[in-house]
Amino acid sequence: MKPYLRLLSFVKVNKSLSELNSIFEELEILAEKYNATNFMLSNEYKVNNIVISLNHADERNREFVDHANKLNPIIVYSDDYKKPGKPKIKVTSNSSILKPRNIDYIVFGGDGIYTRGFIMYICTASFWVRTTNLSTYLVSAGHCAINGSVDFYHLPWDSEISDVYIGSMVSYTTSGVDRGFILKQNDSISVHPIIRNTEDQEHPVLYIIGTTDLDVGSIDTLVCKSGYSGFRHVECAKVLAVNVTVKMGDQRYGGVVKVDHMGCDGNSGAPVYQYLEELLPNVLLVGMLMGGNNIFCVVVPIKLILTEDMHVITINDP
Repeated sequence: MKPYLRLLSFVKVNKSLSELNSIFEELEILAEKYNATNFMLSNEYKVNNIVISLNHADERNREFVDHANKLNPIIVYSDDYKKPGKPKIKVTSNSSILKPRNIDYIVFGGDGIYTRGFIMYICTASFWVRTTNLSTYLVSAGHCAINGSVDFYHLPWDSEISDVYIGSMVSYTTSGVDRGFILKQNDSISVHPIIRNTEDQEHPVLYIIGTTDLDVGSIDTLVCKSGYSGFRHVECAKVLAVNVTVKMGDQRYGGVVKVDHMGCDGNSGAPVYQYLEELLPNVLLVGMLMGGNNIFCVVVPIKLILTEDMHVITINDP
């Protein structure tokens, strides 16, 4: 045992896991009672406390905060608290759209997807799934079907606007869980369990070999996202908390994951994954980026995305 003592770290804590869970539940009740909005509750074991993230200027939460303070949580204010995953918007002209060529297309996880029109809403493709009846869907955030625009087209990194139709988001929700399923309706698109990583010359693509759940043991581990928007398409950050509660406007989301900031803005739907150096270029899918602010990101775990008749397409699929 002695050779390993220097690797161990012991931190004195004031609250037990049971106490933290109890305080978390009390704060959820208070948030409901006093109609709190635009907040996040996270049970963060590293700081041994419940963290409440709020918009500093939102007066609607004053009564909730006054009562919550009696439980001694940590309250973090952000002046940039946005609704999770507001889609990136561009104004475009049909003359700038490239017509498709007669070749097979691959829509990678991390590529852009967009709805057409004078105003173009851009999100990120997440991963492909298949149902028991053999229908194939591309997953992204449900709120990407903004204003009822459900027809999605492909938009690779650093490219001009293409005219490659993927399909319609035939099923989506923004209540309880934020997820959407785009039915593949273009035979020229071939389906592959691949995430784009072309900023890395050694591993320009990453292969999904399976999925894994983010639990308490995942706290402080790294996850990465591949997204269309931002100066850096691929970024990684530490998991801060799991089983988090978020309320944005009238929508409440439970069981999501809080991750340190990694370029969330404009990357709604981006695939989130973990890797081990020795397994690269293979990765394990853990979820999908829902949104965030200038401090943290919100991830929907894979177990909340899939329906009972659905599985993630991996390199192990026939």
